[in-house]
Amino acid sequence: MNIFYTRISKQEENSSEKKEFKTKEDYLIYKWKQQEDAVKEKFNVTFDYSFYDSGSAYDLKKTNKRTEFFKLIELITNNQRPTINMMFRGKIKPNEDTNLYVFDYNRISRRIEYNLLFSILCDLYNVKIYSCNQDQIKQKENPTTMDKSLKYMMLLFTAISSEQYSESISKNTKKSIQKKKHISVSYKNKTWGKGFIDNKTGKKLKHEVQNTMLNSIDTMISDFESKNAQNYFKYIIDHVYNNYNVNIDKSYLSKRKKSVITK
Repeated sequence: MNIFYTRISKQEENSSEKKEFKTKEDYLIYKWKQQEDAVKEKFNVTFDYSFYDSGSAYDLKKTNKRTEFFKLIELITNNQRPTINMMFRGKIKPNEDTNLYVFDYNRISRRIEYNLLFSILCDLYNVKIYSCNQDQIKQKENPTTMDKSLKYMMLLFTAISSEQYSESISKNTKKSIQKKKHISVSYKNKTWGKGFIDNKTGKKLKHEVQNTMLNSIDTMISDFESKNAQNYFKYIIDHVYNNYNVNIDKSYLSKRKKSVITK
């Protein structure tokens, strides 16, 4: 059984190249097929199963979005869903003649421990990995202890490099962003995240205007609370709409009130 897996990185997803395509999906399909064709040409192989994925391989909180990756795991483990106990008790069922082809093995995970864990999982299930970009990770037939050691050492080196790369990108991204209240502002003064929309223009408020609006909301909440006023949310909602053309609700004000009181 021959399996192909590829993942489009976040950098590729945000590439200016995608502007040449009508939709994001068209662009992703083009990149997936481009990598698949490169693997087919190098190894002269056809695939029984192909998995095309996207999303982060570094941020574990976003890994659940990689649905194709989890389908791949189910396939290579025969839907066995192995536990640690099963592995150490030798109760897993290895595959026969199963090969996994990838364009770049580090697309599996950019976390050192998970990168190595996936390779070990494949070894336990007798799945041979072939990478277009990393020939050295291929396991030999009937490997000696030294063969295994060399393979995992090479995997470790590539995994370290991969995680350092993602860590560097993450740090540089954070450096280019400053937090102003609840707004994310880039060095180019672009905003994203929790922005507010001007109902007349349909555009997000500029961060200076948004800061002014938020400060006025906090001031009104603080003033009303100091007077032990009740049911004042409607006044603030009307004030914000009349002065900034922005809709807010009582739920938002309730959260805002908690942050003002705890200052």
